[in-house]
Amino acid sequence: MDNRWKNASTEFDSHEKAVAALESRGDDRQTFTVGLSLDHLGRRHDEIRGAPGNFPNVVETYRRLADLKRRRAGLVVNVQTVLASFNHGDLPEICAWVSSNFPDIDFHSFELLRPPFPDSSIRPLTAEEYGRALAQLKPYWARFDRYRP
Repeated sequence: MDNRWKNASTEFDSHEKAVAALESRGDDRQTFTVGLSLDHLGRRHDEIRGAPGNFPNVVETYRRLADLKRRRAGLVVNVQTVLASFNHGDLPEICAWVSSNFPDIDFHSFELLRPPFPDSSIRPLTAEEYGRALAQLKPYWARFDRYRP
């Protein structure tokens, strides 16, 4: 099985297919990484993604993956968040929610949004905004075993 499944919540038709694919792995020594895209919370996430109902699907996919992770070795579950003008001011809220609701993730990464932007109201972060975001994220990242500053 290859590692082409980067985002289980959106590249599969359903979380059932994602979990079924992971459960079908024949060798638990094979590391399999799944990244759940989460750009905000609730309806705001769905609006950003242009996919109504995606947020509950991400939550359910996480729940099933966390259960699978407890039963099978070799599964790494990460959360991936695009960082841009639409969410940088809400990082404390997003991080607190992920910490409380997704306790079994291995890491939560943030990637700067790159052009072209899907909406003219979206803009990249300025250097100052990025610096403030990093200052907020470093203490949050320290909770993850894989984080090395």
